[in-house]
Amino acid sequence: MIQINSLFDLATIVRRRRLEIGLTSEELAESLGIQVDAVVGLESSSGAVDISTALVVLRRLGVSLYAVTPEDGDGFFGLIADGFM
Repeated sequence: MIQINSLFDLATIVRRRRLEIGLTSEELAESLGIQVDAVVGLESSSGAVDISTALVVLRRLGVSLYAVTPEDGDGFFGLIADGFM
């Protein structure tokens, strides 16, 4: 699992996982019925990407997000991503 502390972290996870499963940005966008600009924007952490689009992309890539509160353990508060190598 990886902590997500910024949009850059999320972008890195999306790009890395897409490449791991061998999809181009265009193929990923087409498989989801979204614009390729949405995938490119999410992967570059530039531009506004709707949270629902980000969640659809992550689901398609097999990545799960978990919200973590300080009460859950080590005091970390934020998001954890899981589901990739």
